Amino acid sequence: QSTWGEQKSHSSLYHCIYTMLQLIFLGLLAGVFGQPITPGKVPCGVATVQPITSKIVGGVVAAPGSWPWVVMLTDALGFIAGSGAILHPHVILTSAQHFEGPGYSIFDLDLDQWLVYAGEYNISLDDPHEKSYHVRRAVLHPGYNITSLENDVALVFTREAITWNDHTRPACLADAAHTYTPGEMCILPGWGSTSSTGNEE
Repeated sequence: QSTWGEQKSHSSLYHCIYTMLQLIFLGLLAGVFGQPITPGKVPCGVATVQPITSKIVGGVVAAPGSWPWVVMLTDALGFIAGSGAILHPHVILTSAQHFEGPGYSIFDLDLDQWLVYAGEYNISLDDPHEKSYHVRRAVLHPGYNITSLENDVALVFTREAITWNDHTRPACLADAAHTYTPGEMCILPGWGSTSSTGNEE
């Protein structure tokens, strides 16, 4: 079954992610948009539906609207490229490997044809709350390594401002001074199969 689910994983990349965002991209955001990155009056990291914190494979299907900051990225051919988290009406946090890897480069991609789907739930249906947004540009972490996947982080900027509703809300960005304990568990929501792995789901 191709659907949305949740999976637990170690949070060892968080320190890298937040350090990069605070030191590199906050200035970029101010320069690109000329406005603060606060998402407005919409609360960050607050879902109107209680998430089911279970893994995808061997787990259960997530409830619609329980992870409103998670978006789906599709490439120029309409294939699922990955997922990301909304930080700002124009900014998505995602993985750099969607855009750069062995045999492909961000400079070879037609990003004008990429889409960000917010409010998405079932990839096989047109969900009532889903809305698509065009990609304006993608910025990869300058220290991203395609072999080791070190610093596998990127920001996607949308052309249109993302509209907030109960199924589309921003994630919270931790303070730069926040620390994480090695081995600490976190929840990674996304799309996949609840019964097997391997094919794009």
